[in-house]
Amino acid sequence: MKQYRLEQAEINSFAVQQVIYSSSDIEMWFDWNSRLNDTKFTDQCFWIMCDDDRIGGIVKLTDT
Repeated sequence: MKQYRLEQAEINSFAVQQVIYSSSDIEMWFDWNSRLNDTKFTDQCFWIMCDDDRIGGIVKLTDT
């Protein structure tokens, strides 16, 4: 049976992955460094893991 879990992400690595894989700026209109800094507003970043595979990520804020 597959095991799913949240794993704390390192904020810089998470920011890079979020900027690359989010579809919010596919035309790259915004500055790369600005996008990275916008993603680093919290350290509550987690990878969604299925066994040993990373299948996604979330930003978990209080009450969300």
